[in-house]
Amino acid sequence: MRLPQDIADRLTAQGVEFDASELEQVALALATQDLWRVIEGEEFDLVNDGLKDRYPSRLVYPFARRDDCDNVACLVVEDPERPPLSVVVIHDFASPGYEVEAEAESLATWREKVLEVSEPPAGLVLSRSARGTDYWLSRPYLPDDLRAELASAAIILVPQEGFRGIDHPMFPNGTEEFFAHLRDVNPDEVVDICVSEEDYQALALHGDMLILASLVMPAKAATKVIKQVSDYLKKRLLSSIRDTVLRVSMTIEFPREAGRSAFQVSFDGPADEFEGVVSPVVERAIRSPGSGADGT
Repeated sequence: MRLPQDIADRLTAQGVEFDASELEQVALALATQDLWRVIEGEEFDLVNDGLKDRYPSRLVYPFARRDDCDNVACLVVEDPERPPLSVVVIHDFASPGYEVEAEAESLATWREKVLEVSEPPAGLVLSRSARGTDYWLSRPYLPDDLRAELASAAIILVPQEGFRGIDHPMFPNGTEEFFAHLRDVNPDEVVDICVSEEDYQALALHGDMLILASLVMPAKAATKVIKQVSDYLKKRLLSSIRDTVLRVSMTIEFPREAGRSAFQVSFDGPADEFEGVVSPVVERAIRSPGSGADGT
């Protein structure tokens, strides 16, 4: 989600600095719930133009709306009664002077209020991540030949670092089997693991929980990989899938030209609910403004 240039220029003219990452955090938060959704594309143009016509006394950036009513959440740019970067919820089509339904002092405050009302699915967390491919390519324990291989990989299994003070990258027990599965179901993609054979170490933890190696992947592959992970769980766990708690995280990246930060989705919940919970949330997060619908 990005501010249009004309909006950014109006804020700059007022001496107001805006951190674009705040909008990305809002988009990720909205992807986890069904009450509000991000406005994008032609709908954004329609809503934005309509607000300018109906309420000309203020300039706002509409970024989210509700489908059960005409409420639109807007970032304040210029308003005679409110400071820039505060948030107003406008009940669109209301008579001028009666349109403001709610207010918040900032995007962060508004986001917190929304999540209090409409909580994300239990066990699911979305957050911005700095641990994409570039981070893992910089790890000092990688030999140069493996670093070159990882640079061309589409899907990378990555370790836990600093686990319980252990000065060595660690993988969950069973990672070899998981790695083999992802390679088998992606014959036309490079799937690799961020450690050399000599340095690979696995650790068995939580007998009542299945922990999978964390993954790094491009946005365009996310839905496919989530399905592949789900298939692996069904194959490995069989009928015990209903009684198994799964813990896994995935970092999803966008092309550099998209100008979007990577985000991490972490799931800690019933294994049989993994795909149904994670897939729609990730799809909504990828479709947020700032990327194409397919994440490319």
